[in-house]
Amino acid sequence: GLNLPLSEFPSGFCETIEVLGLERANLNSLLGLEQFPSLESLSLLDLLQLSDVSALASGNRLTELDITSCNRIESCSVIGSLPLLEWLAWENSKLDSLRSFLPGERLEVLLLGQNTVVSDNDIGCLLQFPRLKHVRFRNRRSYDLKVLDVNKELQTIRPGPFRTLAERQLERLL
Repeated sequence: GLNLPLSEFPSGFCETIEVLGLERANLNSLLGLEQFPSLESLSLLDLLQLSDVSALASGNRLTELDITSCNRIESCSVIGSLPLLEWLAWENSKLDSLRSFLPGERLEVLLLGQNTVVSDNDIGCLLQFPRLKHVRFRNRRSYDLKVLDVNKELQTIRPGPFRTLAERQLERLL
């Protein structure tokens, strides 16, 4: 695993990186992420010590964010203010509220993990995201809406296709 903080990467190396995946690194925070000004896609996987993601605020070019098995994150409200974020996967055990991802001005796709529990049960707030076209989450008895109902409603108010992550990545390569 990586034991070097992001802030200690050589700056010349970081400036042009557009896609970054951090897996099983021993990081408490994302401090130093500002050294990656070209970053468009970030994947955080199995960062068991990660509790502070406030440095995501520097991700002004991020369009894709995948946070999986990082269950110690204390607050994810910074995600909602990422200006270009279009695709978000949140596959962690808990999420206090989907409102944490508002305003989510450009968010089109939101994928919640099978084990993710939205604590406030307010699924209906997904309809407040101005560009959201597709969601995935596990239906739970306590939720106010089912996944099928949300996606049907989203297609009614914002018809048209959405791009999968694979399609997005393929476009970047071409």
